[in-house]
Amino acid sequence: MSITNQGIKRIAELSKLSFKDSPQKSQDQISNFTKEFNSIIKMVDTLKKVDTSHIDPLEFAPNTQATLRPDAVMEEELQKELFSNYQGVDSDLAKKLQCFIVPKVIEIE
Repeated sequence: MSITNQGIKRIAELSKLSFKDSPQKSQDQISNFTKEFNSIIKMVDTLKKVDTSHIDPLEFAPNTQATLRPDAVMEEELQKELFSNYQGVDSDLAKKLQCFIVPKVIEIE
């Protein structure tokens, strides 16, 4: 299996990626992506040929212990630190209200 430049363009379109700069540079980028993508597919095809019938599936990592910590409330004053880097037109209001002010992204019709 291999992929063509048209396939790469379609994948880029579906994933909302774009190739910028001049048309020639864009075509070079697409060609490079095609070569890289085909080398990945070739590597996966090579892995598919490996005989793993004699290997039992691994259900869990043996001899491991989850690192646990006490379930204790840790009161830390993080608000000042969180809002110290907040920038924008509403930064003073956001710091006063202790909330982030973000633009509306969903419109209900």
